[in-house]
Amino acid sequence: MSSNSIYMLYYAENETKYANLEFWAIEFLKLKIRFYILVRDEKLYEKIRTSLTDCVIYAKSTSDVESSIANISNLEAIFYISNHPKNIHSLALNNYKHILLYTNNAISKVFRVYDELWAPSQFHLDNIAKSIPNITDMKTIIIGAIQAQDIISLEHKSILYVISNLNDFLQNQFIQEGVKYAKQHSCAMQFAIRDNNKTNNIFIKNYQKQLKEYCDSQDIDCKIFNKISDAAIADSTCIVCDIDSYKDKFLINNIPIYVYKPLNKYIDEDNMAMLKSLYVFSTKNEFKEIVSKGDFKALEREKLAEYRLGKSFIMDKTFQKQFLQ
Repeated sequence: MSSNSIYMLYYAENETKYANLEFWAIEFLKLKIRFYILVRDEKLYEKIRTSLTDCVIYAKSTSDVESSIANISNLEAIFYISNHPKNIHSLALNNYKHILLYTNNAISKVFRVYDELWAPSQFHLDNIAKSIPNITDMKTIIIGAIQAQDIISLEHKSILYVISNLNDFLQNQFIQEGVKYAKQHSCAMQFAIRDNNKTNNIFIKNYQKQLKEYCDSQDIDCKIFNKISDAAIADSTCIVCDIDSYKDKFLINNIPIYVYKPLNKYIDEDNMAMLKSLYVFSTKNEFKEIVSKGDFKALEREKLAEYRLGKSFIMDKTFQKQFLQ
């Protein structure tokens, strides 16, 4: 792509999908390239026209889209960050390159109308290929899951618990085991626990205070959050989570990941294959036994990070390099 080129982020979603646009706009700003944002929702336009960049266009109709794009000299490529039906209004303009930045959007055979598909990893391309045979006949580029790039860290100080069902962890004493481990290894603890007010368990209703008091009584520094943050993941020396709170981005720093799977929980074949690279437990004794063996799955986990996140493409800054060619 030429240094004189201008690019466009095209977004037809409404203001409730602001976060996705904000992420990609910030990434484009980091590239220090010239680009416009074209949106189709007036409320979204009002929200971003001063907060992200001055180069924001609101195009209500098809003719607005066509005229707005025609007025931009040196426009080389239009990037789409969702596969919205209104994308067709600019896809009809054949003198520009049309690139879909795929993340976890619903898969559609419409993908073939784009000139290029930029995907986070081979895992995503394989998923798309299940629904769209021969998808690799079109130009596909793996750029890595750049949403995980800011989590990469060499500073790992805390054990992180990410919990969607606190009751299970309390009943099975998984938190107590984690506190013992933290004490043995001089680690702090962080908890990201989804609020659950639909319970009669007194401890859960007052979990933040009691967790803090319990950790203090064991001389363990702890922080408690209602949701997971990238900063918490980056600071982690290991992660304990349940199957419903697991996220692929936990893999980025190749730290041990312990996944609680209830004994009666059904896991599909694809997810079972993934779990083989992690440490899976269903009881307190299994958890204790796995932790006592040390970390013997680092190589398997690194391969999984490459497959699911495209880690090497993140580290190599493949996305950024596409604009320097």
